[in-house]
Amino acid sequence: MLKGLPDTLGELLTPRGFETLRHPSGTFAEALRVDAEVCAAWTPRVPVRLYKTAGDEQAATANTDHCATWLRRRGVDVPVVDVGDTLYGGSRHLGSNVAGTARIVRWFAALR
Repeated sequence: MLKGLPDTLGELLTPRGFETLRHPSGTFAEALRVDAEVCAAWTPRVPVRLYKTAGDEQAATANTDHCATWLRRRGVDVPVVDVGDTLYGGSRHLGSNVAGTARIVRWFAALR
């Protein structure tokens, strides 16, 4: 599937698709609002870490930084861990999943 996807948003989305992203409404706007609450509308009571990699071709890593900022404003210590430039199957996104998962397992084991 990944090999069949276009390389850029401009190749993926139609003008209507871009307009929907710029000015969401209705159910889509509500879904975006609910999604944003993952970081903006709760205060974790357990240790939290966020993971990212620069140049992720599938995820906007600025979201990670925004989430950490929202949580910190509510007094939560949220380290952001950059897993480095890791590739898996030619993908930084998949590489970050592999590297991040390994780091998470080690971190969880250390919390005991």
